[in-house]
Amino acid sequence: MKMSLTRKPLAVAIGLALFLLASAGCSSYGSTSSQTTTSAPASTSAATNEVDLYDYRFDPKSITLTQGKTVTLKVKNEGKAEHTFTIRDLGIDSTVKPGTTVDVTITPSQAGTFQLACKYHQGSGMVAQVTVK
Repeated sequence: MKMSLTRKPLAVAIGLALFLLASAGCSSYGSTSSQTTTSAPASTSAATNEVDLYDYRFDPKSITLTQGKTVTLKVKNEGKAEHTFTIRDLGIDSTVKPGTTVDVTITPSQAGTFQLACKYHQGSGMVAQVTVK
């Protein structure tokens, strides 16, 4: 089937737009930020020190700490709802309002795997895991 002259420019424009959209996320050319990705890893060690709270999920979903070593986590609420950063077995319970960052200092005294949860949204699946080695 032969494409009409009025449809051909439209097809080219759509193809070019799709190509630009697909390639936009693949390059850090011209970036002045020291952070080159927008997504956090699936797990973090204490060296990263950042935990983002979105509406109904933690990012990362797994945090690894060292027994007896004090670490301060920067807990940022990226969502629209108020959340908590709660690790009951370690005595941690901090409220984080939308758009704010709270420093949570932890010195885990016992090794093990512990549940991190938002008290308000645990039933909606807002849970993660903290491993203390």
